[in-house]
Amino acid sequence: MDGLEVALSWVDEHGGEPPLHLPWAAREYIPALAAAGRMDRRMETERRRFLDTIVDLI
Repeated sequence: MDGLEVALSWVDEHGGEPPLHLPWAAREYIPALAAAGRMDRRMETERRRFLDTIVDLI
């Protein structure tokens, strides 16, 4: 598991709240990293839809 997967799984399991025992920077980093991962997945989904549309038009 890379850092992004760890952050995403933490947010999924705990509702987006990082543990209080983490340093402040880590508590800010985990939700930001998870948000970036969600954005990457949305962009990948849109890319696939676009490519599927082009293939259908050809």
